[in-house]
Amino acid sequence: MVAKVKPGKTIRGILNYNENKVDGGKALCIHAAGFGCEAEDLSFTSKLSRFTKQNARNTIAKKNAVHVILSFAPSEQIDQDTLCQIADTYMEKIGFGDQPYLVYQHFDTFQSHLHIATINIRDDGTQINMHYIGKNQSSRARREIEQEFGLIKADGRGGNGNLKLKPADLTRIRLGEVEVKSSISNIVRTVSEFYKFGSMPEFNAALGQFNVYADMGDPDTRMYKNGGLVYKVLDDLGEFLDSPPIKASSIYDKPTLKNLVDKFSKNSRDRKTYQGRVMRTIDNNIKEVQDVSAFTQAMKEEGIHVIFHKNKESYIYGVTYVDNMTYCVFKGSDLPKGYSAKAILSKLQSQNIDELDLNRQFVKRIIDKTDFEQGIRGVLRDWAKAGLMIKTEVSSSNAIVYRLGNIHTATNSFVPADKNITWFLRTNGFDAAKATRIQDLIKGQIRLPDLFPLEQQTAAVVAMVTDQLSHFIDQLFDPVYAGNSLPIELLKEARRKRKRKRPQ
Repeated sequence: MVAKVKPGKTIRGILNYNENKVDGGKALCIHAAGFGCEAEDLSFTSKLSRFTKQNARNTIAKKNAVHVILSFAPSEQIDQDTLCQIADTYMEKIGFGDQPYLVYQHFDTFQSHLHIATINIRDDGTQINMHYIGKNQSSRARREIEQEFGLIKADGRGGNGNLKLKPADLTRIRLGEVEVKSSISNIVRTVSEFYKFGSMPEFNAALGQFNVYADMGDPDTRMYKNGGLVYKVLDDLGEFLDSPPIKASSIYDKPTLKNLVDKFSKNSRDRKTYQGRVMRTIDNNIKEVQDVSAFTQAMKEEGIHVIFHKNKESYIYGVTYVDNMTYCVFKGSDLPKGYSAKAILSKLQSQNIDELDLNRQFVKRIIDKTDFEQGIRGVLRDWAKAGLMIKTEVSSSNAIVYRLGNIHTATNSFVPADKNITWFLRTNGFDAAKATRIQDLIKGQIRLPDLFPLEQQTAAVVAMVTDQLSHFIDQLFDPVYAGNSLPIELLKEARRKRKRKRPQ
């Protein structure tokens, strides 16, 4: 548990702060001591009146309001009754047991915490001495309460501030769902504490996972020239949201530009030990994917967030890896040559070209064996049994375009259908919806094995499609498509195949 005691000049301000949280659905007033009734029976006016009448008995005191904050570790789930007992025990131990006070439970941060509003003017008009109360009475009370209630101890965990969060405690900021300043503060403090980054762009790469950006301002601004820094909220696409920026100097631990820069050199040295994990993870995944999207998803599943940097023309010019297992951030240029953005793109392109060639051979072999006279349903059944799938696109002239390939390959390596196949599919009403439904059926029924050799992979498909796929394809087509709509070239080819099969 962490405890803070803040003297103030006006109880109205403390009440307004907490009551605004209640009105916004981010807090509850769960306990009232010294009011003679339950908290839910009190109006704002009655709460304020109780405090101000007692404060009126001492007109000399300049600071007669007190704001207490008790914070608990994120992993601690404490019920409301226990929270009230903790609050009563704490107030008694610091000498405020006979004072009127209100206990508010707040829900606006990742940590469970209480706010207590009270005054330091006693019923007889004397003032409670606040000198060193945090260092003396509060620290002693905190340690005793941790022992008595079995709470996580704050000593060694930032006991004079908030209990430190871990990255696993963090989630993306969503405007309207959380209190922005406290959420930004939690995210910035946690990222700057745990992650090893060597520059501001790398710091922002880690922050960006939680929709936060550290902004130094444009080079011609006063903020930039003076070394200022503010934190802003981003949406899921990385665009700034209409929310007031938070000054770095206003956040506990002071994550200002100067303090962050002081960490760069040490972080850069310390993270070198962990770059091997990033490289091994890249090596293991780059062979299994065909494009940037699949690569970033595969890396994400291994705990590494990959950011490809693009210019205004969408040209990729760099890459940053955020390892959320070791909390290290690396630019591609920090790693050996084979792990830069250029190298990654080159490997992906090379693999895609190889797969394209394999698909050309595969599609040609399947089409050469196809009996088109059996009609669209029979053709699709045979193709599905062989693992040949169809992808549809729309051309600039709004015409449907077909690409063919093996189900086990990336769709961006599918090859264009020639004019005869295109005519056959269009004439028989094969559209995007039918293509998608067939692919979904096949992929939903079989476990996709490794890529090629293809001949060893279709046995599962053949066994499954014999009955189920035949029935499914029949349902896709209306009676209007039951006939044999064939271009003359395919019709002639089908007849030649039949003649070759006749016994001599």
